[in-house]
Amino acid sequence: MKNVLTFFFVLLPFTLTARDITVPLGQKISTYAAQANAGDRLLLQAGTYEDQDYITLKAGISVKGAGKDRTLVKVKQWAWYTGFFNLRDTPGSNGNIEISDMTLDGQNVSWSAVRNEELGAIKIHDIIIRNFYRSAIELVGYKSTLPLQNIEIYNFLIENSSNENNNSANGNIQAYGFLNNIMIHHGTIIHNNGDELDDPLIPQEARGFGKSGYAIKFQETYDADNGYQAVTGKITNSRFYALKMVAKATSKFNGGYTPTINFEFFNIETENIEISDCDFNSALSLEKENSRKPALSAYVRNNRFKVIQGVSSVLEIALSNVVVEDNEFNWLENKVTNVWGAAGQYNGKTTLLTGQRIRRNKFLFYNQNPILFRYDSAIGDWIFEYNTIIGGSPTVLGFQGSTSAGSQTVTIQGNTFQYTFTPVGYVNTTESVSKPAVINVNNNKTNAVN
Repeated sequence: MKNVLTFFFVLLPFTLTARDITVPLGQKISTYAAQANAGDRLLLQAGTYEDQDYITLKAGISVKGAGKDRTLVKVKQWAWYTGFFNLRDTPGSNGNIEISDMTLDGQNVSWSAVRNEELGAIKIHDIIIRNFYRSAIELVGYKSTLPLQNIEIYNFLIENSSNENNNSANGNIQAYGFLNNIMIHHGTIIHNNGDELDDPLIPQEARGFGKSGYAIKFQETYDADNGYQAVTGKITNSRFYALKMVAKATSKFNGGYTPTINFEFFNIETENIEISDCDFNSALSLEKENSRKPALSAYVRNNRFKVIQGVSSVLEIALSNVVVEDNEFNWLENKVTNVWGAAGQYNGKTTLLTGQRIRRNKFLFYNQNPILFRYDSAIGDWIFEYNTIIGGSPTVLGFQGSTSAGSQTVTIQGNTFQYTFTPVGYVNTTESVSKPAVINVNNNKTNAVN
């Protein structure tokens, strides 16, 4: 009988050692990125990297400069829907990518600095981004069942890296679709340059836009889980805090009537969103009129709105179950006189909005008798309480147009007015059409602020 030798092969785990890869000045960063593996980190030196190509970063590859004031990366290429750093890999997977410690300059041509499509676990920090065409940072979540999540952006300065036209504007930070656990904090966004984007490298059909749109914008997109047929979106469990946003006074488009907005949620559902400790000089827009009413849509607290000339309304709350508390809305310091309506909902929609709480805020006006909250939809379970109003004799609640018919209970209580106030008023409608079913006015103080 023959001896039979049996060999057992044991497969041992094989792990590539993570490397720090230095990219010399004068070289293409994209060349080194293409050779990197998961776990590797590209190190950029102090100095300027000129004429860079777009880069695809796969999961696990990070890029770190020598400091946001020491490493400058310049790119001047046109490509539709493409970031200088494109973060792409298996949708829904963790990218484990970190981009930090550099300045990125798009030279008023390149589409965006960072475009992340469906990769979670991304950090962007200690960075300056300026002069990109569409956005500084784009976040795209196409799948309703697999939201883009666990993104943190902090310690940043973004300057004039978005655009606007007669009909719309994009955000310097622009997010689409389905998102969860997004944290943006400790940063400044300056979007105050309305110069036209007309470089010859930009296709003719993309020229003529104004250089800067909104600071931050979240909006709907096509749902990949529905064959890209439905346009929808939702953001959950996210926080935005310690931000400063600096807008220009008015748009250069549409006779100056295109809204100037710092931060907009455009037609996207929100659930458990907090916006706090921010400095605005223009508007915050929370907009998704629908019948869905989560326990808390948005919590807006302890923000400062130092309103500039040309901004007539600073807070759109077209959502149910919103808390707005401990904020300061200041038209006085810049002597703003064109206050059309301090806040409210004004899109001509008929959706009933309920559960809005406006409390412990301070409103400072310059020689105005404005409508504080203006609605052209019906509202219910609406409470305005313990606020302080300085300057003018406002109307607290104004209903506009017949679409505001059907309001339920509204309560105005415990507020302090420097002079006097009118509880409810009607614009382009009548009391018989738009009067709420119940109006509670209790324990308000007038002529009470020195």
